[in-house]
Amino acid sequence: SSSLEELVDEGEINIPDLATEDGIVNVKLESPRQMRLQLRLLDSRGTQLYDGLLQVSAGTYEQPFSLSNFNKGAYFIELMDGEETYRQQVVYR
Repeated sequence: SSSLEELVDEGEINIPDLATEDGIVNVKLESPRQMRLQLRLLDSRGTQLYDGLLQVSAGTYEQPFSLSNFNKGAYFIELMDGEETYRQQVVYR
């Protein structure tokens, strides 16, 4: 099974659908094991604004992510493991 399948089945993905007033989105994962995931930020048109790798350790992993350099609006945060994609819409208002 893929890393994301394991996260969904055995762990937890917690990405809020609303950024804080100052544009912070806290990506929180409860992972059953160490894994490497790609994180992408897309705007509402699908344009990629950020692309990076997360080194997730077993247990709780938290990564604050700032949208403060971008216009207010709707965005998508994607987590990918090479097989599966998890997508969450986030609104920054």
